[in-house]
Amino acid sequence: MKRALVGAFVAVTVATGGMLAGTGTALAQTPSSAADITVHTEDGRQVAAKLCNTWKDKNTFGVHCNTNRAYYAWAKCKNGQTTRGVVTNSDRWSYAYCTAIGSHLDYGKGKWAN
Repeated sequence: MKRALVGAFVAVTVATGGMLAGTGTALAQTPSSAADITVHTEDGRQVAAKLCNTWKDKNTFGVHCNTNRAYYAWAKCKNGQTTRGVVTNSDRWSYAYCTAIGSHLDYGKGKWAN
């Protein structure tokens, strides 16, 4: 019975996007509260976007917004360079990977594409 419950818990955790971490595994941060999110336009203006959530770990920044408007993840990396994720919409994730330019994440933002 205990094995069945543990198996069910793992299945539910994986199905809902949760993460289990063992010793030596980097822990991912949970999505930020939607009320805390700010999305930036191309010219740098901030737009309050309570419809968005972000995620990050030491290398990657991600954003998803519940809107048809196009957006993408943008990241400033520790080596001073920037990177961006794919332009997407409709509650899909965009991820900016600092590992793609040999660095770690300093900070990230969600930006409107148009």
